[in-house]
Parts: sequence; C-alpha cells; structure tokens
Amino acid sequence: MAIRAVIQGDRPELRRTCKPVSELSDAVRRLAEDLMETVQAEYAGSLAAVQCGVPVSLFVTCADGTPRVWLNAEVVARGPDVRGGESCASFPGLVVESVRPEWLLVRTWTLDGRVEERRVDGVEARLVAHELDHLRGTLLPDLVSESDLLAQLLAAVADTAGDEPETHAVDEDVQQILDLMADAAWKWNLAVELLAAYTTDAEAAKRLKRLRRRVARLSTEADEWEAWLLNLAESGSEHASADPEG
Repeated sequence: MAIRAVIQGDRPELRRTCKPVSELSDAVRRLAEDLMETVQAEYAGSLAAVQCGVPVSLFVTCADGTPRVWLNAEVVARGPDVRGGESCASFPGLVVESVRPEWLLVRTWTLDGRVEERRVDGVEARLVAHELDHLRGTLLPDLVSESDLLAQLLAAVADTAGDEPETHAVDEDVQQILDLMADAAWKWNLAVELLAAYTTDAEAAKRLKRLRRRVARLSTEADEWEAWLLNLAESGSEHASADPEG
C-alpha cells in the first residue's frame, strides 16, 4: 500500500467523467488499498480515485471507522434532502453548507466480484453523494453560488472571531496593531480559498500552494505577535527587549 498525492483546487483532472471499472485486476485492488491508506493519512472521510489522478469509478469511504470500497456505484433510491456542512480533501480548509440526501440505496461492486446493494444514512450518505459527484466531475464549490460561498466564508471568520477569549485592556496604539494584523490574516485566508476556484492549470495550482503556505505562516506570525503584545500590555512595559521569536 502507498499514500497517494491528492490533487487540490479546481483542476482539469478533477473535471473528467470517470470510466467504469471493467475488470477487477490486481492494479484495481492495489488502487483501492492505496486510497484507503491515503484517506486515513489525510484524516478525510472519503476519497475518489480521480482525486489521485486515476479517472475510474472507484472511491472509498470511512465513516465511523468503517472502511468501504465502492466500484461502479449507482444510486437505486434516495431519501429527502437535508442541509449540512461538507468539506473535501481537494479543497483543504473549505467547508460549505450543501443539500444532500438523508439516505441512499446504492448498487456497487465489491472487490471480490459481487454486486450488492448498500443503504447508507446520515454522514455516510453525504460522503457517498460527495464522491459520486467526483465521478461526474462536480466539485465542492459547484454546490453553492459564489455569493453564498463568500457569505459562508465570512460567517466562518466571524464565528471564529466570536469564539476568541477576552483579552486584557490595551492602549489604542497596541489595539490598532492587533486589529490590523487580524484583519490582514483573515482577508488573506479568505482570498486563498476564493482563488482555489480559479486555479485551472498546474502552474497556478503550484503558485496557490506556495501562497497557502505563506498565508498559514502569516496567520501564525500574527498569533505570536498578538500574544507578545498582550503580554507586554499586561506587564505594563512600554517597550520590549526582544521580539516574539526570541
């Protein structure tokens, strides 16, 4: 088994329609094993072969610690739609509110060549529906409008800010610095998530990956400086003898 690289962003490779698996070869079994190891390494709930560059009708799920392989899956029946949060290994950090069936009855092949029907409910139904979208080239940002996506991202930022603990009173100059850093950090994070929808080629995806790392570092730096400044304010010092990196 091996951990495979997961394609990230709105890439042409993820927009392909996947072909059915025509033969249960050793290569198909190895692919299924690799996907299962990869989904566990990514701490994800599910993963499709196409997300690792193999456009065939194969995906894996791991809901409540139960690993399952799905080959040539097709929906036989479905329950009523419900709203819920959804994420994707190809769009790390992005969570959207989407509509999915409450339950699904799915016909699928097994790795030993049998055809069986499985009923899945709740989270597992959402995972299966998500991966069936991948087989058709439908991606997570497609589930919501650009305005709704922006609104959800802004709401997430507001919720995060609302969860922050109360801080010690600081003077106006220090508070202005803290506000500016917090404002810059969340705006860069928001910009990175919105840019993911436009990374349609390999070069842009590489640049976005580099930018994501830099923004993550910026957020970390902002947190470190905030802690240092608040500690400074609490101690009553007007100046610092060392920066937060020591």
